[in-house]
Amino acid sequence: MLVMELLANYSHQICHLRAINELKNIRSAKERVLAFLKNAADVNGEVNLAISLKDTAYFIGLTHESFYRALKVLVASQQISRENGVIFVI
Repeated sequence: MLVMELLANYSHQICHLRAINELKNIRSAKERVLAFLKNAADVNGEVNLAISLKDTAYFIGLTHESFYRALKVLVASQQISRENGVIFVI
């Protein structure tokens, strides 16, 4: 039973790493951030990040400056909204 749990855990980790690798292949910072947010959103489009925005930027392979700029562009184009530390994908 323990072996099956370990295999399931490793399988989940591999899928997660593949998804992050696919994100990092997106050249446009705006598109990379939007793809990440869509993937992280719940069924209502709400994204609650467990880490800071700066750490999230590093996690998806962006500088925090380009990440913040991309968020600003996505808000301006009404693809996302931000309220009280929560991001909503529209």
